[in-house]
Amino acid sequence: MLFHLTAIIILLCPSLTTQKKFSFEGYKLIQIKPKSIHHIQLLNSWENNPDFDVWNRIKLLGETVDVALSPKAFDQYQILFKLANIPFTLVNDNIQKLLDHEEESMHRNLKNSNIVGRYARYTEVSSFISNLVTNNPDIASFYSAGTTYENRELKVLVLNSVGGRSRGHVAGHKKKMAETVADSTGGQKKAGR
Repeated sequence: MLFHLTAIIILLCPSLTTQKKFSFEGYKLIQIKPKSIHHIQLLNSWENNPDFDVWNRIKLLGETVDVALSPKAFDQYQILFKLANIPFTLVNDNIQKLLDHEEESMHRNLKNSNIVGRYARYTEVSSFISNLVTNNPDIASFYSAGTTYENRELKVLVLNSVGGRSRGHVAGHKKKMAETVADSTGGQKKAGR
């Protein structure tokens, strides 16, 4: 029995790894702005349909909701929107192009070691901190603040002032900043004094 189960698993594994990535070619992204409670009720009832992919929930009347629809579903729901007088806007007529562009951008960013100003993966952040410390040992160091639930190290980057100034100098800046805050609020907040 164990031999048969192992043989089945071995036969299935190649098919799992060679399975094509799902394509969202022709899928539409629409933005709907319900004008009545009835519209919200209709949208909530459609939310459980597998072909009505809601990206954000409606909380209040007048808010917008983003929905992804297959080409076939778009044709069907467009008729329902018109019958129910639900206004909608076509935001993107091919979600796959948007996903491809995002993936290309991520690959370009992987080649760029600078993570400032963009979303970065854990490995990129970790490498960035390590490289910064290696290339600037006089002003940069790091320590581990523990681990994530996935057992990944949480690195904390520590930047020291150039020339190794004492901590008292930094405290002086904090006091000056507190005085500035107090002055700008008419002296009501005497924080740091």
